[in-house]
Amino acid sequence: MGALLALIPSKDWFYGALIIALIAVLVYERHEGKVHELAALKASSEKLQAQTAAKTAELQARATMAEQAYDKEHNLLLNQPPLSVRMCNDPHSGSVVSKAGTVKPGDAATGTSAGPIQPVPSGDSSGRDIGAMLSALAASADQVSATLREFQSR
Repeated sequence: MGALLALIPSKDWFYGALIIALIAVLVYERHEGKVHELAALKASSEKLQAQTAAKTAELQARATMAEQAYDKEHNLLLNQPPLSVRMCNDPHSGSVVSKAGTVKPGDAATGTSAGPIQPVPSGDSSGRDIGAMLSALAASADQVSATLREFQSR
């Protein structure tokens, strides 16, 4: 066996050893590259998690402040006395709104359906308290606003 190995020139031994050394270096570098890549990814991930935690804390603080402001305003509105609003029907003042039966030439025809409008009975000239109707209107507006906020949050 030694005689067969002696037939291989020394330069081939040198090139063979060089090729084996290069392969070993490439395997080592590839392994080290992965280790460095994993370390860089871990550092980047930790940085992003810290930024996310800071942003989450900031948004949570802002949400808490908004909720407290809402609760404060809501409690303030709940503690107010009942609303009393009077419509004055002064028979001596000139009305800007035309009467319901008069049609002027060129005006569009009025619809027959009033829709969901609550009828207001004609009152005396001293005025009618419409505070309850305004409160009902405000409650309906609050409900619509809450529904829209719910759709916006989706």
